[in-house]
Amino acid sequence: GEAGEVAGELLGKLGTKVSQATRRPIAETFEAGQRIGADLPVSAVTGSKGLSQVESALKQIPIAGDIVGSKFTRTLDAMGDFAKTQSARLTDKTGETSIGNSVIKGVNDFTTRFSKQGSELYGKMWDKMPKGSRVGVDNFSAKLDEITGQFADDPALSEILTPKSLEAIKVAISGSSEAGGVTVSTLKALRSKIGKELDTKSLLPDANQAELKSLYGALSEDMKAAADTFGATNEFNRANGFWSAGRTRIDEVLQPIVKKGMSEQVYRRMFGADGKALRNMPVTEVRTLMRSLPEGARKDVQGEVVRRMGLATAGNQDLAGDAFSPNVFMTNWSKLGEKSRAALFHGDKELISAMDDLAIVSQSIKEGSKTANTSNTAGTNLMIGLLTGGLGVSGGGLGLAAAGAIIAPAAAAKLMTNKSFVKWMAKTSDDVTTEKAIASNLARLGAIAELNPEIRTEVHQFLKSLE
Repeated sequence: GEAGEVAGELLGKLGTKVSQATRRPIAETFEAGQRIGADLPVSAVTGSKGLSQVESALKQIPIAGDIVGSKFTRTLDAMGDFAKTQSARLTDKTGETSIGNSVIKGVNDFTTRFSKQGSELYGKMWDKMPKGSRVGVDNFSAKLDEITGQFADDPALSEILTPKSLEAIKVAISGSSEAGGVTVSTLKALRSKIGKELDTKSLLPDANQAELKSLYGALSEDMKAAADTFGATNEFNRANGFWSAGRTRIDEVLQPIVKKGMSEQVYRRMFGADGKALRNMPVTEVRTLMRSLPEGARKDVQGEVVRRMGLATAGNQDLAGDAFSPNVFMTNWSKLGEKSRAALFHGDKELISAMDDLAIVSQSIKEGSKTANTSNTAGTNLMIGLLTGGLGVSGGGLGLAAAGAIIAPAAAAKLMTNKSFVKWMAKTSDDVTTEKAIASNLARLGAIAELNPEIRTEVHQFLKSLE
């Protein structure tokens, strides 16, 4: 009780010194650090300006500086290791070639599955049409007339610019029309051929993409008319809707990524030189891409995103090229946005929660550093003076930071980098509003000293300084 009364003024303001930029309960930050396996610095846990100044001052003092500096290094290493662990949980692949190949294979697998499912749906429609029966292709014929008749008024230009392959098809279709139209099997094969031409351009090399698409659309209209005639309208609508949506997905999202590309080119198209291309992709496209890839390829992409999310910039990298930066991670994660995260990680709540923990810790490290960096030279010198025992405490205006700082710098550094002491300080920062609470916390610190002999001497020094 007496200790609480003496220390009351020193401790009274500590709980109000939490960084306004963080606005997060201290316990939440500490627990997030525990979940990712990072033993956080005091400044990161509490957001206290006074404690940040103490840490900053300790870094400038021999021995103490080594202790505090190594603590920060271990924290950053733990954060980087956690990111690597999350990436490895998803995939063991890394690098442009490996990831690029996985994406190419994933898109090809989707295309194969899509074609098979589409054929099966259309097959149900064709099965309802009697074999050998003939159907009209009026829409297809009209579109052929339109394309081949563009230069009808100038035969010389028509000879040069009209696709010969389409002229030949026009003649053949005209003959079929006289016989009552083409057979159902011919309509089926013709539409299939035109569809493949959109990708290969091997049969009709002189027809452009727009002409082929218009012919394909005209054949689809003729096919619908045939389906209506034979009572297969529902089957046509299901198959056509599936095929239309799939082709849009392939043409607008998947093909632009994998077209005419080696694996390295595909990787760079997806991630960009700085790894941000996928992050900047519209949410709908990200969702479409991730839903299209099979699970293995999807996890390869997700793992690479996680691996690159917190990589330090080139100027701050180590020789291994995998140094972690809280600032880079925080920027990338926040810019990704909630909807993009859900789309990119395909609803993997465990992974998103893990990344949120890493973001909380990254933010606390960033804010702790910012708070320490706002100290002026005079303030830092004052802290150094306190740490070296050159000054006493007057009026308790510096709070717990000053009280604890009077002990030897190495001892202060040892306490401020000890997990049990930091946990005690984090709880104390939230619970110092009454003398009774202060006394209780100091008594708890005595128990911590007994349970942690490695800091027992330093804790006793700390309590002595409060007296």
